[in-house]
Amino acid sequence: LGWASEPEVSFPLLYEMAAIGTTLGIMFRETGVALERLGCRMSGSLTFKDPLTRHREVLPVNGKEPRMKRGCFVAPTATVSGDVSLGDGTNVWYGAAVRGDVAGVTIGSGCNIAHRAVVQCGMGEGAKVTIGNKVLIGSGATVNAAEVCDGASVGMGATVEPGAKVEEGAAVAPGAVVAAGTVVAKGTLVSGAPAAFVRNLTADETSKMAADIAALTGGVAAHTAELGKTFAEIKEEKEAYPFSKKHVSTLDDEFGLIEPQLETIW
Repeated sequence: LGWASEPEVSFPLLYEMAAIGTTLGIMFRETGVALERLGCRMSGSLTFKDPLTRHREVLPVNGKEPRMKRGCFVAPTATVSGDVSLGDGTNVWYGAAVRGDVAGVTIGSGCNIAHRAVVQCGMGEGAKVTIGNKVLIGSGATVNAAEVCDGASVGMGATVEPGAKVEEGAAVAPGAVVAAGTVVAKGTLVSGAPAAFVRNLTADETSKMAADIAALTGGVAAHTAELGKTFAEIKEEKEAYPFSKKHVSTLDDEFGLIEPQLETIW
């Protein structure tokens, strides 16, 4: 029986090896790109081309362009299109879509359209969407040609169908379906499919709804600062990562390094 460990390898040497590997990787990638272009030219009319469409967070549709007041945040993977108006400090988070392709969509101040939520107009008369101030549309929720009043909350995965109205301070439970033309009374909680009255909200619950919206809004500054960094700043941050004996996944991902581990030999 005995104990043994791998030979010690200095971090500067590991860094040099990683740098060489990175350089070789860049060379191979660039060579591959050059060969790809040459092959496309030689293929002529038989070349298969896959078009690349650049994502745009805000885009006009049918000659109508979104209007946003100061302090609005639209995440890089979100989409706001067409006849849409966003009030002061309203946020559209990652993967969400706000579509005013045919009719208008008006969203007040201090609202949060959470991840993967969809807010869209309908196709006929009265197909617009109106959302008041300090409203939360939860992750994966859908509001289609409906009205959601001030301080209301639509839970995760819930649906508000065309012509429905969620009054002030009301809450739609996660996964609920507010049927077309239904009115959710002020300060009440509804749940189910179709959504039905459960009870009146307490003062504590109303306060918590407002606090949740404020918390989401408060997190915008950090995201805005990070997304606003230049490529040079991001590169500089990566290069400043300290080497340590503790496993750091970001270092492994960046340089392909694995910390030497002690092994037991029996």
